[in-house]
Amino acid sequence: MITLEELAAEVQDLAPLPAAAAKLAMFAADENVEASLIIDTIRYDQALTARVLRYANSPMAGARFRIRSVKDAVVRLGLGTLLKIAVSAQVQDQMSTAVPEYGLGEDEIWKHSVAASLAAELLMRQHGDKIPPISFTAALLHDIGKLILARYLKAPVQKSIQKLVAEHSMTHHQAELEVLGFTHASVGGIIAARWNLGETISNAITRHHDIGDDKDAVIDVVQIGNLVAKTIGFGLGNEGLNLAADSGACKRLGITSRKFEGLCAEVAGLLSSVDDLCA
Repeated sequence: MITLEELAAEVQDLAPLPAAAAKLAMFAADENVEASLIIDTIRYDQALTARVLRYANSPMAGARFRIRSVKDAVVRLGLGTLLKIAVSAQVQDQMSTAVPEYGLGEDEIWKHSVAASLAAELLMRQHGDKIPPISFTAALLHDIGKLILARYLKAPVQKSIQKLVAEHSMTHHQAELEVLGFTHASVGGIIAARWNLGETISNAITRHHDIGDDKDAVIDVVQIGNLVAKTIGFGLGNEGLNLAADSGACKRLGITSRKFEGLCAEVAGLLSSVDDLCA
């Protein structure tokens, strides 16, 4: 059976982020970055410019008037959303493939990931400074480790995981850890580190199934985004809703049951009205 160290070595062979995405990731860690640097980074990448303008004029961006320049798009969207859009250009094709080892068909991981990221954006609108904008990218990538780990989930391994879930009342994540010694979340954190997305994003991906009070707001947001996406029916697969929900995450962000229901409805509405938000 493969080890986490062997998987980490395989992750090193992944293509790096495109130059523009790598620069935006670096800027996200700098509170004093100049807007002109962000604008120039996008402006000189034609494909990214098209994606950014498309998103800036989408219902998700709350467009009241048409955005025609990169400068205006940067002002409207903010660096967190821009980083998410840039990263999505790298991962959309990969995350749109079927992952039968997790019971996920074509486009299911991608739609689940976009739903989680939309939830993160909506939470920031509601809670302002409590939600770091890099949460959008962490939510988008939280399940990317499944793409690598799935290659090694042969039938006997899958049966062992399913048996633990069925006979010992474990969550799918707990059973994965018991059988393998690590999880898709661990692998996803390694991928984020390989792409130099920063410790906060890597840590949030690694810990997006953790329960406890020692978590930061980014982890809480990713957990809630994951739950929102599954609640509205995206990315259920073999796991279904068999995951440990951390009620503390909702309490720390002031999300009541009614607010959670409203968040689910709003994400579902946006997904149905906006085609390929990050495309």
